[in-house]
Amino acid sequence: MILLLDTAARRMRGDQSVGQRPDCDVDVEIPVGAVVLQGHLHLPEPADSVVLFAHGSGSSRHSPRNQFVASALYRAGIGTLLLDLLTAPEELDRANVFDMDLLATRLTAATRWLRNRPDVASCRVGYFGASTGAGAALLAVVDRATHLFEEPGTLAEVAILASDWFTRYLAKEPQNPSVA
Repeated sequence: MILLLDTAARRMRGDQSVGQRPDCDVDVEIPVGAVVLQGHLHLPEPADSVVLFAHGSGSSRHSPRNQFVASALYRAGIGTLLLDLLTAPEELDRANVFDMDLLATRLTAATRWLRNRPDVASCRVGYFGASTGAGAALLAVVDRATHLFEEPGTLAEVAILASDWFTRYLAKEPQNPSVA
């Protein structure tokens, strides 16, 4: 735990000694059957965990809210893949937006694509979802929040809670933990 906190603190200060190589910060295309999904992959170096974002309707990988939470996760040493589970033409059909089987299939395919990358093949993978069920779950841990987290401080609280949760459950245990 002390190692994780120290690493996160150095990242927050912008310490360039964290990691051996430059990180990965690229737009990606993920082929899924007859379509190609658009995404943005941002990995710290070294990366041992990656969170895939499955956003709700009316949002995208460009959403300031998604990018805010992704930035907090990255500062905590966790890689992120922001992706659009539907193509632009598919989003025009409102039935697709609520087609949970289609969205889950796309998320699974994006996870397989991610696992085939040598730089993340051994990483733990988590999902960060928004809207409907995921939004309801976040509302139960974030007091005073509505589904867009527009209230003062609520989006920051979501980002902190997400970082804490993913750090706790996805980050590797230190090889030689220090005794506090």
